[in-house]
Amino acid sequence: MSNEPSFHNKKGVRLKLDGYSGYQVYLQSNSNEDYIVIKKSSEKRMNERLQKQYEKHIFFYKLNGKPFYVPEVVNSGYENELFFYEYKFVEGISLIKKIETSDQEEITKLCGNILEIIYYFKSKKNFYYETNIDENLKQYLLTKINKNSVECNLNKDVAKALLKNLDNFDENGRYLCHGDFTLDNMIVDNYGKIWLIDYLDIFPHYWLDLSKLFQDIDGNWFEVKHNIKLPKNKLLFVRKYLIENINKRDPAYIKYHNFLVAFAFLRILPYARTLNDKSILINKINYFINNNVV
Repeated sequence: MSNEPSFHNKKGVRLKLDGYSGYQVYLQSNSNEDYIVIKKSSEKRMNERLQKQYEKHIFFYKLNGKPFYVPEVVNSGYENELFFYEYKFVEGISLIKKIETSDQEEITKLCGNILEIIYYFKSKKNFYYETNIDENLKQYLLTKINKNSVECNLNKDVAKALLKNLDNFDENGRYLCHGDFTLDNMIVDNYGKIWLIDYLDIFPHYWLDLSKLFQDIDGNWFEVKHNIKLPKNKLLFVRKYLIENINKRDPAYIKYHNFLVAFAFLRILPYARTLNDKSILINKINYFINNNVV
């Protein structure tokens, strides 16, 4: 990988893409008229975390086709002391858009593909993390709840409810985890293959991927983030199919489902762009931490 930024010499207009991560994300054509995605730190303090995401992207790329695909990283380096990396743009549509335009048979197949990816992650106990992270899942949850509760001035009763749920938490393992497993971070290409993009640095368990997925499905976060509304019948079908099949293969997750979805919203609370977004997130945390029905 070059340490010199190459995108200054590339033809075409750089298009800024929307995101919720705090990083700068652009789409640009290169000299061969192919498209690349450029992800760049907004501040120097963000360099280390973006480098970890870059390393995780590289790691997942080596798993390509099992049972997902990963775009190739083509460059990385620094520009004005800000880290960036570039990867090939995938022609396709986000999973959320694919669900919106698909019939029930196609949606059933897509749900099956999602579960196949999760079960692949489940098969990789301690995979990748044994050299990258010391915390198991319970330790990670405790650290993050305490940190984000203080940083975001979360109501003490809500913070206590989160910690109370954690008292009975009995999954301490470490498994492969994408980190931001949302409906818009899965791209379906013209051949029906699912591509995973926008990995988040280090998280110790695929249950966090499930909670991110249900952050969209149960929490309708994509409506806030992208102003997209899926037909209720399709969303309910996706939810029912996934919950029933997860319960067959991984019933322990269901026990903690609402707690983990509440935690998923707590994870992104520090990144709320507006007071309205923060209020929505806090309401979501409240709802799921107090809801015992799956």
